[in-house]
Amino acid sequence: MCKRSTNSASGDRSACKTHNVILPVTWAFGNDGGIFAFNAPFEGSVPGAGVHVDNIVGVAADVTTGGYWVVGSNGGIYAFNAPFEGSVPSESIRVNNIVGITGG
Repeated sequence: MCKRSTNSASGDRSACKTHNVILPVTWAFGNDGGIFAFNAPFEGSVPGAGVHVDNIVGVAADVTTGGYWVVGSNGGIYAFNAPFEGSVPSESIRVNNIVGITGG
């Protein structure tokens, strides 16, 4: 879990600080896996890793490392400063109906 911090100017306790990241953070992503970081760490992107796809459907934060996972509709997972535990295609399973991802 993270430690709550108080914004001294407004008394706002909505921000959460962990691993030098102030939450909330925002990552916007394209279907090609391009990541745009706003008030968030940039750990890399799918095209930056030399992978060319057009099926990215979600990104999720790893609150432990400050990194993130990116997922494609085929269940392919791309980890950027987050632990990689496998993906659907690596298990020889073929799908095209993944619609998102959650992290923790």
